[in-house]
Amino acid sequence: MLQQPIATSDTADLYEAVNQLVQDAMSDVEHVSGSKKVYYLSAEFLIGKMLTNNLMSLNWYQPLKELLAREGRSITELESYE
Repeated sequence: MLQQPIATSDTADLYEAVNQLVQDAMSDVEHVSGSKKVYYLSAEFLIGKMLTNNLMSLNWYQPLKELLAREGRSITELESYE
């Protein structure tokens, strides 16, 4: 996790910290169980940047945007870094 103030951390460290929080939260999301499912993953199909989508799915996008703004940072820094 982030070991320095948000305002003075570099974008890479901030991105990694937010990404780790999102990964932890997404892994805790309870999945519906039941019938078996088969998933196919193709390297030809790239879905693009996922941080913003995951933040929105967790309802974290706006709170994070506001937190970063209070610290003099912008969420677009993270979106551009990804």
